[in-house]
Amino acid sequence: MKICKTEQEFIDYVAPIAQKVCKRYGFLPSILVAQTFHENGAAVPTNFDNNGIYKLMEYNNMVGQKAELLNDTWAEYSVWPGMQPGKYDEYSFEKITPEEYNGKMKNIPDGFRKFDSVEQSLADYILFLLYAKDSVNAKSYRYGPDVVNIKDPEKLITAVGKKYATGSSYAKNVMSIVRRYNLTKYDDLSNVKPTDIVPASLKTKYGITTTATKTETPKKTNIKKLAKPRFVDNRDASQSQVPKWRNRSDVKYIVVHYLGVVGQNFELWNNGYGATFTIAWNGDVYWTADYTAVTWQCGGGLQGEGGHSFYGKCTNYNSVSIENCVKRIDNKYEGDDNDDKWYFTEETQESLVWAVSKMMDDLNIPIDRVIRHFDVTGKICPNPYVRNNGKNGNWTWDQFKANLAQYRKDGTITIPSGTTTTNVSTTPTTITTSKSYLAKGDSGKDVKTLQTMLNACGYNCGAVDGDFGSKTDKAVRELQSVTGLVVDGMYGAKTKGILEQMYKNTQALHKETESTISGTTYNGVDYSPVYNYSYYKKKYADLQKAFGNDKDAYFRHFCQYGMKEGRKAASSFDVQKYKAKYADLRKAFGDNLPEYYKHYCIYGKKEGRKAT
Repeated sequence: MKICKTEQEFIDYVAPIAQKVCKRYGFLPSILVAQTFHENGAAVPTNFDNNGIYKLMEYNNMVGQKAELLNDTWAEYSVWPGMQPGKYDEYSFEKITPEEYNGKMKNIPDGFRKFDSVEQSLADYILFLLYAKDSVNAKSYRYGPDVVNIKDPEKLITAVGKKYATGSSYAKNVMSIVRRYNLTKYDDLSNVKPTDIVPASLKTKYGITTTATKTETPKKTNIKKLAKPRFVDNRDASQSQVPKWRNRSDVKYIVVHYLGVVGQNFELWNNGYGATFTIAWNGDVYWTADYTAVTWQCGGGLQGEGGHSFYGKCTNYNSVSIENCVKRIDNKYEGDDNDDKWYFTEETQESLVWAVSKMMDDLNIPIDRVIRHFDVTGKICPNPYVRNNGKNGNWTWDQFKANLAQYRKDGTITIPSGTTTTNVSTTPTTITTSKSYLAKGDSGKDVKTLQTMLNACGYNCGAVDGDFGSKTDKAVRELQSVTGLVVDGMYGAKTKGILEQMYKNTQALHKETESTISGTTYNGVDYSPVYNYSYYKKKYADLQKAFGNDKDAYFRHFCQYGMKEGRKAASSFDVQKYKAKYADLRKAFGDNLPEYYKHYCIYGKKEGRKAT
């Protein structure tokens, strides 16, 4: 959606699109246009000072739809290309948004949806109204057909606004826009053609055989030169989890898998459960475990009625594995292993060809020993290459093997005909110098800025040296894990937005605490019984690298983070032992560790309580 010069320009652009969507699904265009006007200030810069509005317009988010829009009870009816509910991927972004709680406005960070078009956004909003339920077990819809069929504008926005918006004056504000611009003139839909943006689950109902949505762009058969994807050596992040080792010469098979849930995980999981390589949606290839590491990829008993041809021949010990991140056309996080809604992106499949070929060369494995998990135990894995239906952009297993052989012969692959895909790409996945994220192996001033913010926010990455190494990678992953993001180690827009806001809050807190910290006194409490600068500095190498000889910085860290983390800052006081010794304190403070430090300084030492 473009930024407009006038409010009327916005209305003239949005109204015809709103009419098409309302013609298909119900709802009054006057209210829909007014809602988009209210949510976005009509996309006129002089109407707002919140830069987040620009993001909404850039990504065609017309009604402030959040990434987590209630729950996934309506997932099969959504036309949003991203995951849901509340799962962050390339079709979501984060911004600060004003919300009203208990009569007071607060600015909070939240995730929002990206759409391919204004029409897609408006269709998704009305489908939400039609099909979303308050919970999985709810017997009725949150709004439902009765609401969208209300013909009185004021009654309609009153019914919708009570549950959709946190603002108490939302319905009143929307109606004032309807009246000011006489928007009811758009409610006559007699000569309007309905939108053809319809979810797969409703196409039969509406008699739709083709669609303009991004999810069904036809592909043409062509020969494509395959470029090397981005290859990330991630082994040192998780090698300690491998319980068993072998020689390279022991490896005889390459086993292909899919992740089994909509998500991306590029680490070796606990106790070696994971893969040798993992391939992301964008085609990036992550090397998780060394070839000599025995991971758990194809053990266990027989499953199902098919496959099994390599059972007893291919084992965890004599094979390496590749996990492929996967998506679903219904946008659910997980689903039936045996259904046909799973798909690999084009980038993932192309990188799989490259990665398998690399493994074959590295380990001297012939193509007839490149197999599926299904071929070992009968498990439906990887689903797209077991069902072999060629839907949603998936190749069949035979097509993959043919492309693997073709690539090893002349460096090209053949894009299969008759397939559709959600991620059409006309160029190979290549390494670019203008990528939109930082990751392990990068360097420069932007990495220094990242490291400075990580250390300041308590995610230790060691020295601020501009080198995105293992410690910085670990700190980014810790941040992503704590904040609910996809843990991939990539410092992209969502991770950056959260870290920058945390850093801003931390800096504000630093300014606030400057006046409350003096020597070893914090908020009027003398912490000298539990804090010693020399002891604290010597004990923690991460702090030495972060703060050098800045004495005030060490005490500030202790006050803001160290006590919460339970760090020992003096030989005479151990907070965990103090907590364990006294039941009365545990009853009073629970797991609030700073209160134990404070109690000892004010009362415990005088009372003769033991803290070591």
